[in-house]
Amino acid sequence: MIWQEFKIQIMFAEKVAAKIIFEISSHTNIGEIQYKSTVPELRAFLKTLSRRTWEWDELIRNLIDNLTLATGGRYIVRLGATPVKDGRNDTVLQDCMRRVNG
Repeated sequence: MIWQEFKIQIMFAEKVAAKIIFEISSHTNIGEIQYKSTVPELRAFLKTLSRRTWEWDELIRNLIDNLTLATGGRYIVRLGATPVKDGRNDTVLQDCMRRVNG
């Protein structure tokens, strides 16, 4: 099975406050996460994500709803490379941006 890593950054102003690596199989949209942060508030939040596996949509929805929106935009989710459901276009990223930008 081939695994790919996708990087998610949590931004505070122009600084990276946390990094999340989402590792996903090429055959499914379920993956595992690893995270790193020096900000105590973010570490506490990221521990809530510590369950073993996530679906990409569910992970991003959780980050946007429970981090970005809940903090009034103090922490912003920045997606580096995004998995694509069908290999043709990235509707997940577009949907996430619509949720953030209204």
